[in-house]
Amino acid sequence: MKNWGIVVCATLMASAALLVPAAPAQALDGDAVGEILEVLRNRGLLDQREYERLVSKHEMQQGRELADVAADQKGGLLSGFDWSGDLRLRYEGARFERNPGGAKPDARNRFRYRLRFGFTKSINDWLTVGVRLASGDCVGGDGPGGCEGGTPRSTSRSFGTGEDFDLDPLWIDRAYASIRLPEGPADLRNTLVAGKMSNPFHWREMPDLVVWDGDIAVEGFVLKTGFSPAEGTQFFSRVGYLVSDQNSGIHDPHMAAVQLGGTTSPSDALRLGLRGSGYFWHSLNSTFRDRAESFGNLPGAFDDGAEIGELVGFVKFVPVPEWPVKLYGMYAKNFSARSRLVQPPTPDGGTPPALAPGGKDDTAWGAGVEFGSAKEIVKLGVGYYKAEANSVIASMTDSNLFDGETNRRGWVFTGSRNLSDAVAVKASLYKSKWIDDSAAYFNSFNDADRYRFQTDLVIQY
Repeated sequence: MKNWGIVVCATLMASAALLVPAAPAQALDGDAVGEILEVLRNRGLLDQREYERLVSKHEMQQGRELADVAADQKGGLLSGFDWSGDLRLRYEGARFERNPGGAKPDARNRFRYRLRFGFTKSINDWLTVGVRLASGDCVGGDGPGGCEGGTPRSTSRSFGTGEDFDLDPLWIDRAYASIRLPEGPADLRNTLVAGKMSNPFHWREMPDLVVWDGDIAVEGFVLKTGFSPAEGTQFFSRVGYLVSDQNSGIHDPHMAAVQLGGTTSPSDALRLGLRGSGYFWHSLNSTFRDRAESFGNLPGAFDDGAEIGELVGFVKFVPVPEWPVKLYGMYAKNFSARSRLVQPPTPDGGTPPALAPGGKDDTAWGAGVEFGSAKEIVKLGVGYYKAEANSVIASMTDSNLFDGETNRRGWVFTGSRNLSDAVAVKASLYKSKWIDDSAAYFNSFNDADRYRFQTDLVIQY
């Protein structure tokens, strides 16, 4: 099949999935909740779509409760687990224009999967542990002795990675303990989380793509605090110490971080959110800097540390039922970035080129809009992002938006729909281009002018 044939096939599959109706739910015979829902539907207080959604949700909850009862009756170590996981199947295609060096990379097509499976378990009323395993590609290559660990910015695995249908690895994606501390005044809630955890500084209220890739599971200690001064209003803070790379002979690259934010809902039709963060990187050794520079940071732009500030906000309102609108924006600045003269690579057998000036390139921003509901009809989104070369740690930024590189700007378009409470489809289109194409920015030229298209089928269990 030709490359464009694969693209058309995947597009048709995604389009057909968007048109598949959710399976109709059946009333729960002899169940009080099911009877109440049926009465509400018959009286016109629930439409058929909402009725089916609530019945399906109640059936799933009943199943979990029955499983918990059975486990408790058996007793022992297997009781009290809350299991979860998902499987994502993805087609991904990329098309490239000529980069600043004049080369035009070949088009790429691949199919990928992501598998995640784990649990949380409450040990007592103040201690919970969590574990999750995930698929992913290797750092350092595949094969005997060549795999140093799982890629931190992706838990996807491409079909055909390795040789002759060999076995694929599973990685520890979560391993943490969550300790609920005594409540403070005004119902102040405090939780200490230690271990390998989902990134508490990444906001899932919106496409938070500039400073962090959402797949990164950070390692360290985080104190999470929250309180609600009024109904519909929540404030929160995050204070953490995270270790990026442990070394026996030198200081460990690490980060101290603080984040303050809150959300409020003045009415059922309006919701607001604002968050500010400070990330203070220290002891960034040459290995850490080399990784960051390979994804777009300029050589020598920051020495052993980086101080990054970030401000993010959103406004959500409902002008039409079933079509909520969310406007969002974000801004980040690397206060430690500095201008330097950069040595471009020497051509094979050629004379070393002159030093090239590189600027501070210390800011990044993004803005966009989402509208609709994946549960009701369809959810659509569009956003524009720009990340200058030294604005963030390049090896930490989102890997889908700009192939995980800085010195990039571009658009993202998304659409998604839930086929049921456990099945969803999504399509995404990313368009990126370089910002500065002068000689100092040579390490971010590859694949700079690119279209990336993805279609996903996600199954939760």
